Amino acid sequence: METDRDGRPILTPQQILDSIIDLPIIRTRAGLYVWLNACLCGRPQMDDLAMLGYLQARYSGDIQTAIIDLLTAAFDVLTNALLCKERTDTVWIIRSFISNKIPTLLALLASYLAPPMTVENCIQMAFMTEITIDVLPPISEGDKDVCETLRRTRAEFLRACVLHGLMSESLIEHILQEPSNSQPAGTKFTKEGLLAQCVNNVGRLEPLLRELQSMRGNAGAVAECIVQLINNLYLAKDTMSLKTVCNLLLKRIPDLDILMQYTQPANLLLPLCTVLNDWTHDQDQAEFTPSYEEFASILLFTLAFIHRYNLTKADAEILPSGNFVFDLMQNISTSIPLSDLSEDQNVQLSKWIEGLFATDEHGETSGISDDVMRQCPPKDFYKLVPTLFEQSVLACRSNCLPMNTFKGGLELLLEPFLLPSLIGGLNWLIMHSWADHGDVDVLLHVLDKLLKPSSSSQDTQTMHKAILGMVATRLSYSLHELLRKQPDKRAATGLINLLKPYTDQISRRTYQSGRKELREWAAVEGGGLLQCIRSAVRELSVWIPTNPPPRYNHGQFLAACELCGADAVLSAISTELKEQTTSGNGAQTLDVCVALICSPTIATAKSDSVRHALRLVISDTQTMLQKPNAEAEAMIRLARRVEAQLAVPQLPLPISADDQVATDQLMHDLGFPDAVAGSTASALPIDTGSNIVQGSSMLSDFSAANLDSGIDTSMDITGSSAPVISGVPSDNALQMGNSNFFDFPVNLGSGQHSGPGQNADTGVQTQEEDIFAGLDMGGDLGDEDFNFT
Repeated sequence: METDRDGRPILTPQQILDSIIDLPIIRTRAGLYVWLNACLCGRPQMDDLAMLGYLQARYSGDIQTAIIDLLTAAFDVLTNALLCKERTDTVWIIRSFISNKIPTLLALLASYLAPPMTVENCIQMAFMTEITIDVLPPISEGDKDVCETLRRTRAEFLRACVLHGLMSESLIEHILQEPSNSQPAGTKFTKEGLLAQCVNNVGRLEPLLRELQSMRGNAGAVAECIVQLINNLYLAKDTMSLKTVCNLLLKRIPDLDILMQYTQPANLLLPLCTVLNDWTHDQDQAEFTPSYEEFASILLFTLAFIHRYNLTKADAEILPSGNFVFDLMQNISTSIPLSDLSEDQNVQLSKWIEGLFATDEHGETSGISDDVMRQCPPKDFYKLVPTLFEQSVLACRSNCLPMNTFKGGLELLLEPFLLPSLIGGLNWLIMHSWADHGDVDVLLHVLDKLLKPSSSSQDTQTMHKAILGMVATRLSYSLHELLRKQPDKRAATGLINLLKPYTDQISRRTYQSGRKELREWAAVEGGGLLQCIRSAVRELSVWIPTNPPPRYNHGQFLAACELCGADAVLSAISTELKEQTTSGNGAQTLDVCVALICSPTIATAKSDSVRHALRLVISDTQTMLQKPNAEAEAMIRLARRVEAQLAVPQLPLPISADDQVATDQLMHDLGFPDAVAGSTASALPIDTGSNIVQGSSMLSDFSAANLDSGIDTSMDITGSSAPVISGVPSDNALQMGNSNFFDFPVNLGSGQHSGPGQNADTGVQTQEEDIFAGLDMGGDLGDEDFNFT
């Protein structure tokens, strides 16, 4: 080592930082509780590879402890949801995760347990020592169902474990220490068996869909069957059967929340978007209504799926540019100026106007002829819908189109083969100013007709309800804005009441919090959202496991990342870590902070930008040296532990021959001709839930920080050399590849424009509603400067 003239060692800035001693490694109960809450926040983030990888990195091969802690954390999350009085659908998703998802994870982990330890032993230990309802606070008379829900879920989980062969049925009463009222375990479903039932008759899928709502342990097989069936029908170009499947799923849109626990959005988006994009329009076919009907059902389900989870093209991963579905969504409310229409579009628009509004001698519309549809492929029709609405409203306002004739034409749009056109039409109407064009009465007549379908067909009703679920919130705000400006338009009140059942229901499940929650968090004294984050970290780090879990909402962390920025969130976390370390609670707090930063994220969320901010801070060694001692120590320790946790091991996923053929064909259709059997897996990005890992090349998120330069390469910089608490094995300093951090621009809402009023779903605020204006989101990080003399 180089020394100065007095014989003292000369240390580089990096060596000085590397000299910071790690805290003991403690795997707290709160750490996995935070991470699992994040998995269940918004759209479920439960890829098997991601979950197993996280557990492997956290527990370093101690599978017994991983299983016990996973079960404990799952019931802690359920207890938290019940005590916080979360929505029924949220509780249902958590219960399904416990009873349906966890047994499949345990089956995967079972092979890694060292004999004589078994999953059955781990379940017994978890239920005998950790999973209990005795720690619940006194429950009021109206909340006794909390205990009942926990008891029922425990029994359902154990019964599902019996179904999966993880334990013997005779142990249920012994574990629960009460008589078991559960039904027999029943039959275990398999994806292959269910596919065999549906291959020649997709109608048999309908009774199977009800199993998604059950807690018997079979939801995973049903979900995998649905995904594989859609891909198989795509490969077979069987659009008629695919239409049937989409119609069945449209009836059960909330059940997609369970399906998403077993797959990624791309597994549905790729085949659905590809079949719509490559739709063949044969002008020589005998009739065109069946083709339009098939296209309509597939398109509507695809749009409903995208709407529910606010999906973007990034969620489709490898979808080529110029895809019809996402191009349509981008322009869903935008009409095309007549001067910009191509010659073909002019002809098509004229044909549709004539088909919709041409009348016979009795003043009745004659309906849409095959000649109209022959000249216009379904894709071209949906692109013209906003323009069609604009021109029709203009003609009616100018008295060129009688109102009765206009309504008669709109009635045709309520037929199943054209019904998804209401999405474009109503979105155009929402964007259309109520005040600037003098056509308020015309628009109210349009809404009255389109919101009240006269058909009693079950398929029509299902499709119409799905459409209203997508547009009701924004349309309701638009009507409220109209009433504010023109109180005499009482017809709007009736339409608002008609939409109320759809605005009250939860039509979306995203990571974004509602406006009411944001206002409450922003009003917290001492720093608003950032103070909420610090308080949550503090409460979690001092949680005594004999008490109920602290109230925790992962939406706070996501909202803070979105609204306050990654740097401010990182500063709040590191400041709390610094203070808790000073008070002697640093090791526990560090585990909680790492769980927050490593929590699963999605492409359009900004929570992973905190990791990016941490990497940037650590890479600037000169700036780090200028920070106060305690603050720099907190940052360094946090970065080391995050690096170790994000070092996801490469776990090969088995893929069946049928699945490989389907994947290769899909890759070929998407324009990847080099995709051959067995090569696809390495070409696709794997969503680990914490970051995106590209194939087998994995480098550290914090490689630029060079945390261990100047240290002997055998040294474990993650803290494995530090004392380990309660015999829990220490983390390994695993090497991982260079995960790219994507800072996608995030729209707090649907990504579509709202009307003149504020959209509750989108969370986009007008200037006067900016509740964060003027708030001090940060704080002064005072402490002594580093002194190395």
